[in-house]
Amino acid sequence: MNPIDLALTVAEVEGKGDPRFVDLCLNELRLHAAKNADYAGAGRPLGNFERVAAILRLYPDAPRSPVMVALTYLLKQLDAVLNMGASGRTGQVEGVSERLQDVAVYAKLCQILYQEGQEEVGDEDNSIDEELLRCA
Repeated sequence: MNPIDLALTVAEVEGKGDPRFVDLCLNELRLHAAKNADYAGAGRPLGNFERVAAILRLYPDAPRSPVMVALTYLLKQLDAVLNMGASGRTGQVEGVSERLQDVAVYAKLCQILYQEGQEEVGDEDNSIDEELLRCA
């Protein structure tokens, strides 16, 4: 959508519905643009998803457990840091420091989710690590 179409669309909905809805949508549009600049830079807008997907394809039998979801989110943050470092850019919304903090938080969440999974299956000696990571 080009800027003229966007302006016309906003004008069309003006006065219809709650005006805060349009404000929220415009704020989300700004946030998306800023965050996308962090993730994709001058590359493809969805390049971060493509890069993470390429990494995950290295593991064709990748499990979809809560632990693995948290690890994937951790990888997304790490990808953003690596992409910023490789391109020499700083983040517009979140910089390297904030993203590294996110990595640390996700690592702790991974530990918590992993421990919860062990408690659910009653495994205190880590004998079923592989099974735990593969649970759906």
